[in-house]
Amino acid sequence: MPLLAGDQLYKLYAFEGSSFLNFGTDYSYTYKNYHLFGELGFDGKTFANITGLNINLNSRISTSILYRNYPKEYQAVYANAFRENSTTQNEQGIYVSLTSSPEKTG
Repeated sequence: MPLLAGDQLYKLYAFEGSSFLNFGTDYSYTYKNYHLFGELGFDGKTFANITGLNINLNSRISTSILYRNYPKEYQAVYANAFRENSTTQNEQGIYVSLTSSPEKTG
């Protein structure tokens, strides 16, 4: 049975059909206190990606930056990604964090 998106405006790019295709690959590279990572997805028509960098500034402080780009046309029915929306599409953003661990006491 094919999936039908409906005619509501917010479902303009929703998946319709009875079959779909997804490919993906991930990468990770660590050099000293830098860790680069990410994933690239392809649905047969459109690419989506997420890329991040973790940097350990010292033994107690680290920072991270992450960029995500999920085009509105991208289809990934079973995706579970870092996102704000309920689907992995129509979203682009940057996430930045700073993490600190408390100092150990005697």
